[in-house]
Amino acid sequence: MADSFGKLKLKWACGYQATPLHFISRDVLVYSSGNILNFVQASTGASLNSIPSEGKGIGPIAVSRESGLVAYAESSLEPLIFVLKYPKCTVIHSLKGDAKLEYKSIAFSSNGQKLASLSGIPDFLLTIWNLKDGIDLCKEVVAQKLPGGHITISFNPVNWKQLALISEDRLSLWSVESCDTQMILTSISINLPERSTPVGTVVHANAFHQSVTDGAKREGGGMKEGATNMSNVFYDKTYDDRVKKWYPVIPVSHVWTNQSSFYIGFSGGQIMLVDVESSSMKMIVNQVEEVASTSTVHEDDLPKTAHAVLCEGSVDCLSICPRGLLTAGKDGHIYCFNPSNDFHIVDSFKIDNHNIVTMSCNECIAVGTDTGSAFRLDLDDFSQHSPILEYERAPLVGLDVLSPGTRLCITCREDGLVQVWDILRGGHHLSSLHLRRDCTSLVCPISSQTAVVGTRTGHLILISFAPSIDSPRLVHKIRLFKNEIGKLKCDIPGHFIACSSAVDKSVFIVSATFQNGFKVLGYTDVSSQIQDISILPKGWYFDDATQIGVHSTAASLHQESTSSTTSSSSSSSSTSLITLFDLPNKLSNALPDETDIKDLYEDPTTKLFSNKSISKKCLCFSFPLLSMILAPHNEIFVVPRKTKALCKLVLPLTDKEMITEDDLKSSFSAHELPESVYKLSFHQKWLLSIGQDGKCILRQTEMPQQTLHCIPHHYKNKGGSQVSSTTDGQYFLTAGDKAALTCWEWGEITSHGKTKLNEAIQFGKGKIQQLSEAKEMEDAVLSNLPELREKQEGQENEHTWLETATELAHKAEDEKYDELKSQLRLEINALREKVMSMIETNEELNDLERLERSEFILDTEEHQRHQREEEEKISSLKEDIELANLAKMYLHNLIKKQCWNEMTVKGKAIKAFQHRFEVTNYPLKEQSKATLQLLERVKTRRRIEMAERKIRETVLSDNKMTLKSQVPALDLGLEEEEDTKKDEKDSEPHTLVGSRATEHGANTEFLYDQFELLSPVTKRHQIVLLKECLRNIKESFNKEFDEVLHQKTLEIARIQEKNIRIRKISNDLKLNEEIFDPKLDSDEEPERLLKVTDEEIEIEKYLSPEEKKRLEEVAKEEEERKRREMGDNWRERGLDMMMAGRLEANAEEELFKDLPRPDFMAKDVSEMSEDEIRMKHEFEKKEAAWLEEREKMKKALEAEMRKHQETISQGVQAFDEKVMKLFQLKVATEKTVLEEELKILRLSASLLVEEEVRMKEELVEKMLDENKNAKALVTNTILTTKKQIEEHQETYEQMMTEDKELEKSFKKDFADCEPHVDQLLKLFKRRPRGMKLKAEPVPEVKSDNPSSGSIHARPSGMMPSVGSSNWTVEEMMSELDSPANMPEGLELYQWERFTVARHYKVESERRVKEMAMRLAEMNAFLHKREKESEQFQSDIQNHFVELNKLHDEKAVSDLNAEIQLLLKQGQVEIDASDFAPDFSNSVLIHRSGVEELNNQIKTLGEAKLAHMMECKDFKKGIRMLEWELKRLRMEAEDLTNKAKDIQMLRVTKELQERLMMDNIQSKDAHQIETLEKTIKLNQKIHKKRLRSFKKILVSLKGDVDKKKFTNTELDLELEKKAVEVVERQNIKDLADGRDLTVDSAQSRMKDIASRRKLVELAKTQANEIKILREEVERLRMKTFPALVQVQNLF
Repeated sequence: MADSFGKLKLKWACGYQATPLHFISRDVLVYSSGNILNFVQASTGASLNSIPSEGKGIGPIAVSRESGLVAYAESSLEPLIFVLKYPKCTVIHSLKGDAKLEYKSIAFSSNGQKLASLSGIPDFLLTIWNLKDGIDLCKEVVAQKLPGGHITISFNPVNWKQLALISEDRLSLWSVESCDTQMILTSISINLPERSTPVGTVVHANAFHQSVTDGAKREGGGMKEGATNMSNVFYDKTYDDRVKKWYPVIPVSHVWTNQSSFYIGFSGGQIMLVDVESSSMKMIVNQVEEVASTSTVHEDDLPKTAHAVLCEGSVDCLSICPRGLLTAGKDGHIYCFNPSNDFHIVDSFKIDNHNIVTMSCNECIAVGTDTGSAFRLDLDDFSQHSPILEYERAPLVGLDVLSPGTRLCITCREDGLVQVWDILRGGHHLSSLHLRRDCTSLVCPISSQTAVVGTRTGHLILISFAPSIDSPRLVHKIRLFKNEIGKLKCDIPGHFIACSSAVDKSVFIVSATFQNGFKVLGYTDVSSQIQDISILPKGWYFDDATQIGVHSTAASLHQESTSSTTSSSSSSSSTSLITLFDLPNKLSNALPDETDIKDLYEDPTTKLFSNKSISKKCLCFSFPLLSMILAPHNEIFVVPRKTKALCKLVLPLTDKEMITEDDLKSSFSAHELPESVYKLSFHQKWLLSIGQDGKCILRQTEMPQQTLHCIPHHYKNKGGSQVSSTTDGQYFLTAGDKAALTCWEWGEITSHGKTKLNEAIQFGKGKIQQLSEAKEMEDAVLSNLPELREKQEGQENEHTWLETATELAHKAEDEKYDELKSQLRLEINALREKVMSMIETNEELNDLERLERSEFILDTEEHQRHQREEEEKISSLKEDIELANLAKMYLHNLIKKQCWNEMTVKGKAIKAFQHRFEVTNYPLKEQSKATLQLLERVKTRRRIEMAERKIRETVLSDNKMTLKSQVPALDLGLEEEEDTKKDEKDSEPHTLVGSRATEHGANTEFLYDQFELLSPVTKRHQIVLLKECLRNIKESFNKEFDEVLHQKTLEIARIQEKNIRIRKISNDLKLNEEIFDPKLDSDEEPERLLKVTDEEIEIEKYLSPEEKKRLEEVAKEEEERKRREMGDNWRERGLDMMMAGRLEANAEEELFKDLPRPDFMAKDVSEMSEDEIRMKHEFEKKEAAWLEEREKMKKALEAEMRKHQETISQGVQAFDEKVMKLFQLKVATEKTVLEEELKILRLSASLLVEEEVRMKEELVEKMLDENKNAKALVTNTILTTKKQIEEHQETYEQMMTEDKELEKSFKKDFADCEPHVDQLLKLFKRRPRGMKLKAEPVPEVKSDNPSSGSIHARPSGMMPSVGSSNWTVEEMMSELDSPANMPEGLELYQWERFTVARHYKVESERRVKEMAMRLAEMNAFLHKREKESEQFQSDIQNHFVELNKLHDEKAVSDLNAEIQLLLKQGQVEIDASDFAPDFSNSVLIHRSGVEELNNQIKTLGEAKLAHMMECKDFKKGIRMLEWELKRLRMEAEDLTNKAKDIQMLRVTKELQERLMMDNIQSKDAHQIETLEKTIKLNQKIHKKRLRSFKKILVSLKGDVDKKKFTNTELDLELEKKAVEVVERQNIKDLADGRDLTVDSAQSRMKDIASRRKLVELAKTQANEIKILREEVERLRMKTFPALVQVQNLF
């Protein structure tokens, strides 16, 4: 920023855009705000320091609390990384890496000695920097592409050689491996799991190498499975819900622990723990999985753990504190969880109405929100919180200094928040006022302590800061526009405020002093939309004037000379207009009745300024401008859009003079981006500007080339939007980066700069003192004003000031001329009535006397104005309709071109007359020239091949003839073979060809044989020829189609011809029969769709005046002709009288007419004469003959009509049969077309497979070369490492020898201390507590699982560095070196010599230990490289195997051609349950073979059935005889028993009485009746008892349920008591120290052994029983006949 003025330095900055917060020390936070680094105190929120960026913007930030370092990357091309030392904030390193565009993330190691950086596109380079020397240790490309979202890197705090890289699609663990001074980066990737991963799932690292062929197979399998799954989607309604769980989780935050592991938070609320040593991660918290498992549990019953409270966006921030894991996110909740106790909540807090976006933890917790605020929370109690930063994120739309302009500044945000800042106290916030409405601009007049705010509703709001700055008040507002305020400017003395709208073309001038009522002084109009306003005072006194310049587009100037809208819009975008006018300063304090002020207005009521009175003039530029500002000495600065340079013009210029780019003689460098803001300083000698590029430039108006600039904002955040300066010129204020505010002051300043600064200071002091009296008066008035209460939305007056003024003027005019207006209204009404009566009278006159309607128009100008308005509306509407029609016509032409004009054969259809089916043709496009050329080229090549083949066959046939003559015995065999082949070819002509294309007009002369399609060239040529065959087939069918369509046209013509006669007969016979009248529809004549007839238009047709005039002339001519014909025409009159107006007689019509009856027929017979009676009888005979002839004629006509109808029916039926045949031909043609298309698809698929195999080969070969190169590099590294190890091993052994020699020579060196040698030797070997520096042998690095893939075999980075341990050793040794530890009797000089020797010994041991650790690292490095070499060798072998497989596949695909066979319909006998059946184990056989085999099986089955039926009948006869014999024996035995019973029967007295009783039946009936009554009684009693028992059962069931519930409670209580008893028993046992006795252990051992034996015995017996059952089942099945279902075989 050095310049001829000096330098500017940053005084303070405020603003917070939700950037990350970092603790740099115990209570100091650092964050970035635009282009500034801010340091604030966390406990109080006080700003400690603000540092501007050393480069171009601030990107990612990293902080090291241990070393007090802050690093940030530039946000520009080829960015640097700057490292600062806190608290001086001096740059100690500027790191230049290989980043081209950006850095994504940077991070410090735990001790601050290493820095990691990750660049963005296009390289994605991970670099490790050594901050001690400022050099890069190693670097590696992370990936070819990374997502553009959240990407971070971080060091393991325990081991700096371990890093984690986290992006939205991957998790990579990186390790730094070192061998002496050589360092390399290696990585392992871990796939991110799905969102629905259950808790406890462990995800391991990916394999280091992967087979290409296997990967391709897996990908193919995955695609196939995915396709199957997608097919099931249509039947699964829950697919949308399940597919959300398939998405992988997206990392958003992470935090390291002190155990080489770290937590990762994901966007869905999941948390995983990554173990670096095992290269795996475990799902710990998953809200998705937990919600699914606890969906039936009430919310109040859920435990207060992370599983219950975390949701999407809850873990956007993670941190570690002594109490546990901290989480925060978008929901505003901050939780502290205990990971060791199932993530139970330790503490929580919610920040209302805020989304937390960043969190940092040290001795307290600092959180930042998206609203621009930051809070501090106490670690022990989250409820103890306080704000750190209280800014708003709404963009700043206004910035200005408050009168007197040296101490306070005012800002206004877009949401209506007006704030007061103290410039001298580091930007301390004093007060604020929220207007609760959207604002667009702000100005502060220097004449009072007020601020004027422009809003989006068009209001100007006056805010008063008197009497107290701490309590701003809204005291006045006025509405000037219906839409938002666009530009708002105030002159430097504080006289006028000029404002304009974003849409309107008016500029309003408002008084800046409230003594004059803050009233509108007037307004003026400009020609077009306003872009900018500049206001410049020509003097500070009321006798002076103020000049105002308005920058606008110049569209209206060109609209006068152009008639088209296009030309006007183009001119408006290429020209600009500056309107200049002057206002007297005394206007701001003028009284309304002053005459000299009234002369300024053209319309005093609306205060429209007169152009002449304000000296209004226009400057037209032939090029567009970006900005404009008026300067002293009649100068004007403009910024052309093309050059973006600041140009100076000197006034006066001629009004309306066209200024070109050649007139701009002087230009100066300005801002690089288009939008910029310019403002003059208070003393009008400095020009301030700020733009979207973020630069703030200060220049002199007299010498604009001398500049002073700083970069307070960054262009990526839209740069700066507002700039201002104090009245004394000591401070400069900028606003930008959406919500950042900065203050700059003079730093190093030259003598020239001091002179200019003193001028500004003196000028400011003088003018402020001059305005002090007026300011005090103004503030006194403002202090007495009451605060204005805002009205509710919707209750506000929507009228603007201009509308209100116009309305008031109209009311005053109405009051003044009320009587005159009433009289005029009466006269006008009377005149109107008179004119209307004259119009009515005029309408009754004839044409000669009638006047035109226009003659009665009194106000022709008003009538013409109405006509013009109507014509404008009509023309506008017509233009819209024409544009819409034009769009429709374009679409119509486009569709017609693609679907109609380009078709050589249009799509048509033939419909049958009586059936509902139709046949369509094949639409064909015209073949392109390239297609025809390709076809001709292929045919030419094919002709050459066929000619070559024919010549070759001729040569072979000659050789065969020679062979026949030499070996006659082979003649017969060769002829038979040729005949066999010929017969096979003739028997199945289409089988091997694969289609019936030749039957449908295709030319297959040039087609290849299917067995010849082996090379890709022949396949491509075959595809071209097959497409030509398809076209031939379709053309052949189209010919048949056209013939049938022509026949239908002829048939319709014949039907219409016959229908004329049928219709005539039907009318003569007065029959209402339906006549079949077919016509071609739009499908058969598609040309009709492109033509619109009058019948299709339903609305009335619009007729132009010319058409109406022409139709009127035609109608007049027709009327004239009819009038002439109405004269005496004897020819027509005679024809009508004699022959009814016709020259030819129609017998049918005459016959069907009634005979005219004579008049005397109306008389009675008694009144008739004899002649009349005779004539009557003759008329009756004639009438009877006439009726008879009429009946004959009627029957003949009916017969003729039936004949015509029959003829039509036969023709229709015959044509429908033709259409049916054409339909069958279409089906056959379609089959042939599909067969040819199937051939094309198969050939295309084979070409794709061959291309895929070729690409696989290239990929495998590429990977093979890469592995070979990597193997060579690793081999060279191994050799180099082995040499280095040998050298270091020799050094190590030498150092070990020297170290041992020191211990051996100790007694010799201290021989003079003979009495104390042994004691000194013990002290010589003694070391401080905590130090174990004894030399150890070189450790050998071994791994139990060499294929585990872990990159962290040994945490070598945990070893402390040499420099960091020296001071610790010195401190520890100083305690042992003190004279207090000196043995008694030893001299001091001897003790000092001893301490020196011991220090030397300790240093030697340290060097030996260091060398041992270095050798261990080198051995580990060598071991890892040897593993990699073996892995590369294994991969090379695998690639060779894969390459051979691909070669074999290619050879098989080249030789094993897939052909298409045309066979008769057969039967598929394999399982078709799969979507795509597998035919790999199938065989293709002829149907006859299967049928013969089925017949044999059927015959044998029938024979077996007959034999089985005979066996069955024979066995049935045997069983029947056995059953009969058994029955007879049983009958004989029964008869014998009955005989015995009869013989042994005792005849008792009762039996005798019963035998002697006469009425036995009545007695039995009585007994039966008695028994039935008893039974009914018993049933009744049983039902009654059953009901009572049911009641008892219900009550017992209730008791049982109660007992069950009680028992359940008792069981639970019993379990708890049992657990307590067991616990207390265990406690008692532990307390008593009792253990299980040996006997109890032996008895338990015996029980376990016996149970084991019984279990084994039970298993053995169960297996034996299973075997026996299977044997029984097998034997049982042998006894049953095997009946085969013969019907399934067919």
